[in-house]
Amino acid sequence: EGLLTIIELDTFYEYDRYLYIHSLDYKTKQLKITVGESILETGLNKSVNIKYLNPFHLWSWEGKGSGIKGINGFLFAGFTWFPKKSIRLFGEILVDDINFHKKDAFYLNRFGYLLGVQKTGFPLKSSNIWIEYANVLNQVYQSYHPTHAYTHHGFPVGHYLGNDFKNLRIHYAHLMKSGRIKPLIDISYLLDGSNGLDTPFDNPWENEKGEIFEDYKPPSHPTPPVTTWIELEIGVELNTGYGSYITITGQYQSKYIKYPISLDDSSSSSNFGLGIRFWTYFQTPFKHK
Repeated sequence: EGLLTIIELDTFYEYDRYLYIHSLDYKTKQLKITVGESILETGLNKSVNIKYLNPFHLWSWEGKGSGIKGINGFLFAGFTWFPKKSIRLFGEILVDDINFHKKDAFYLNRFGYLLGVQKTGFPLKSSNIWIEYANVLNQVYQSYHPTHAYTHHGFPVGHYLGNDFKNLRIHYAHLMKSGRIKPLIDISYLLDGSNGLDTPFDNPWENEKGEIFEDYKPPSHPTPPVTTWIELEIGVELNTGYGSYITITGQYQSKYIKYPISLDDSSSSSNFGLGIRFWTYFQTPFKHK
């Protein structure tokens, strides 16, 4: 299957912004593989670009990385595999700012990936547990021009944590016999770097002539100073009927900032909270003869 998606993002610095996504899917009963590209094009008084409406318009040299002519693109791939009915393995990877054409510039290739596993029916028949690890370098989803950032109304378009982070998350839920009560627990361990989507894109590896510094060493990942977040959420989801749900949880959050110069400059804090969420959906019944 092939898919073409066009999204009009919010206007930024008076620049109109359009997001184009081309993807190809291969599906069986147990496996799904997706490959594709994403192109963000911006400009003053910009409109939809006809050439990107071509479903066979795959990767082009003009969108290989962070351009300065209104285009920022990346390649991506993902899979979902069911080795057994109760086990799901899944993963995604994207490569931004591809620079294989520059000698000894491997550090210019920006990437992000996600791996996870989901298991149902353990330890009880109605149990559901999943574990997910995500890792995204800084400058992913970004380019030289601020309008090239993959954001919409200030929120990331891509991973909800943006970039420059490592995150391990574990979620467990169990549906009670009545089908209306679901206890749950969610644990997150996050290493958050200091060069997120709010940090302007720069190229410290090049001089004014565009030549690469041979002795350039990229910063460690995530970019220091690194903030460590530990979050724990325990609660229950209540099915109130008619497609409506209420979730009540107790939340714990711990924050620790490690500065690269001295541990004496580090700081930490923690807090507790109570969360209540309500949502509902409407479904129109469809009948056929």
